[in-house]
Amino acid sequence: MNSVMDLTRVRSRKIPISRSEKLYQLAAHVIVISVALVCLLPCLYVVSISITPYAALSLEGGYALIPKHVSLEAYRTVLASGEIVNGFLVSVLRVLVGTSLHLAVCSAAGYALSKRYLPGSGLFIKLVLFTFLFVPGLIPYYLVVRSAGLLNTFWAYVIPSAAGAWSIFVFRQFFMELPPDLEEAARLDGATELDILVRVILPLSGPVYAALGLFNAVGHWNDYMTAVIYVPNPDLQPIANVLQKVLTQQSRVMASPDLQLDPSKLSISAWEQIPSLGIQMTVVVVSLIPILLVYPVLQKHFVKGMLTGAIKG
Repeated sequence: MNSVMDLTRVRSRKIPISRSEKLYQLAAHVIVISVALVCLLPCLYVVSISITPYAALSLEGGYALIPKHVSLEAYRTVLASGEIVNGFLVSVLRVLVGTSLHLAVCSAAGYALSKRYLPGSGLFIKLVLFTFLFVPGLIPYYLVVRSAGLLNTFWAYVIPSAAGAWSIFVFRQFFMELPPDLEEAARLDGATELDILVRVILPLSGPVYAALGLFNAVGHWNDYMTAVIYVPNPDLQPIANVLQKVLTQQSRVMASPDLQLDPSKLSISAWEQIPSLGIQMTVVVVSLIPILLVYPVLQKHFVKGMLTGAIKG
């Protein structure tokens, strides 16, 4: 009983901090908070512009970080645009299908290559490493996509990126670190390799799946060049390409037929409130919403997943 009370007293004591240490912590907090504010201000600027009426923006000094008057007409117009909504849906579908396919293929390959008794495993690992070190150029990549019949189709977004050498190596390293006793116990119970992967390995692999899934999802969502080179179909353009089109149209954005906006649907007061800059910033905000919703959910697994797959050489 006395030992427990002594331990409690030790834990309750505050460790003395020198004056120089306090100054160091104060300076570190000030620097970190200042950097965070510098990174946050552009985001607040974009949101503020998207909800500020044109009349307030046109006045000298009318811009404010927190606008006095708020107008949501820009958001109503963006959500009424057929191309923007279609691009948003294409990007969401691409992220869901592409990320799921990437994780399934890379985890299966990583699990197979983690078994040293697999015949030819060393050769397969060298082949995967070769693709990681020597990336094919644009022309060979284009010829492969065209030969596979993927040009101008949705599958050009997800099939070529289904396998990635870096993800395969991270999965392989993670699976090699798991205790072999788990698999041996499952085999004694009559489980097959597929049963072991689905019922034993996958439930323990949440952090690495979350980390790699976040990387791949952000890559799919922000990708711009794939649609430009391989998918010219306007009905299959993702939100990144629609955003680029909106940001380069300047004052003609509201009257552009590419955005399928019908001027007759808007009142005169609404047209007066919506500048082209407001439409641009609104599309930026809309395109960021999915990432802002997904990242906090997966962020807690991010560091753990990366460290788990990179401990051993």
